[in-house]
Amino acid sequence: MACTESEEGGSTLTKYSVFGKVVEEDGVGVPNVKVKLSSGTETFTDNKGRFSLSNVSGLLTLSVVQDNATFSPSSIAIRPNMDSLVFTKQRIGTSATKAPELYTWLQSQQMSNGLVRSSGLSSVVSLYDNALAALVFTSTKDYAKAEQIFSFFDGRISSELTAGRGGFAQFRNLNGQPTGNAWLGDNAWLLIALNAYELEKPNHNFGRLKSELVRWIKGLQQADGGLISGYEPNGNPLNFVVTEAMLDAFHAVPGYESFHTNCLKYLGNSRFDIASQNIVCDPSSARHRYALDNFSWAYSMIPSFPASILDRAEIFYTTKTATANNATVSGYCFDTDLDAVWPEGTLQMALAYQIAGNNAKADLLLTEMEKFVVPSSVNRNLLGIPYATNRTTHYGSSPLWQFSDTEPAVSSAAFYLFTAYRFNPYAVGRTKVIPQTDKFWN
Repeated sequence: MACTESEEGGSTLTKYSVFGKVVEEDGVGVPNVKVKLSSGTETFTDNKGRFSLSNVSGLLTLSVVQDNATFSPSSIAIRPNMDSLVFTKQRIGTSATKAPELYTWLQSQQMSNGLVRSSGLSSVVSLYDNALAALVFTSTKDYAKAEQIFSFFDGRISSELTAGRGGFAQFRNLNGQPTGNAWLGDNAWLLIALNAYELEKPNHNFGRLKSELVRWIKGLQQADGGLISGYEPNGNPLNFVVTEAMLDAFHAVPGYESFHTNCLKYLGNSRFDIASQNIVCDPSSARHRYALDNFSWAYSMIPSFPASILDRAEIFYTTKTATANNATVSGYCFDTDLDAVWPEGTLQMALAYQIAGNNAKADLLLTEMEKFVVPSSVNRNLLGIPYATNRTTHYGSSPLWQFSDTEPAVSSAAFYLFTAYRFNPYAVGRTKVIPQTDKFWN
């Protein structure tokens, strides 16, 4: 630390500079971490994890802050003439004992064309699952695997994303041929994955893919601020609004502009229960009024949305016996009929609690989901978490539900690993600055 002296009020104050680095446990620098002095001065680490603060005076405390992260040490008392400071980001939470096994299973799901199968026995490739897998690979700095996924879709911009009504299909076969509707939410998650990757690799080659996804998503917005849900393969619009997809799109589109203001206007007018302060799934249905992911995603995707919504999600909490291993597992159901435990949704809640700083709750949920780690039928040496503890009356004939209660699923593994690795996939979108007048929950 370099020191200088200045006169103030007849006394001499020592001015000095503070510099250092925030790193992963393997020594790689961590970008965009807030570095804050107890005096209130703050800065952010650069793309190599380095930081510096000048004109510091007095004995102060320096701390580093990032959503969903723990550092060692958490703070340092600074003074003149100290050496370069180093903060280390802690990689795995204390309760995350199955992360290596689940990550190995997820790696095994990637095929030679870059796409990730939704489960070991599935003949289906899901756009949402591939977005989640790309996020996991980004979190572990396995950028080549993330880039394989992005490259697949990048090569199909002209033939799919910008052709006809546009958008990528929700499903495709193992050879990559698309099938099914082009849904808003799935495409938004691919954009979320690109945003996270861009934060790590700012000089990437997927600029057109990102900009065309933004253009397509914005094009779905209607006069009332709501976004239609996408298009059928024949080009017919899906003229209804899905709350989860609205949250996805609001979060995924970078920045804050009229698009975001109008999204919040629609959510406030049409999908917010003032009495309970909850985001509503289907206002016309008593049975499906609430859905779990609207609770975890409202907090995780809308900056400054009250964390109290997480505790109100206890209406979804239940205990079931898992089909795959007969374990008694407690967690959250998809909706309030409480007929299954949904691992992905439970782990979305764990991640949300972790972002909110409630690590004890996050660890409790991780531990419950570890009871449901089972071997793959394809390779008994590979372990993962199925999509649901048991089949329920609401499963349809869609191929998405095949093997849902017996085979490891990408979405369950992904949200377990986000929480285990303390990686916040929502980090980019949580930097939005929302005007007070747009906060419908106030």
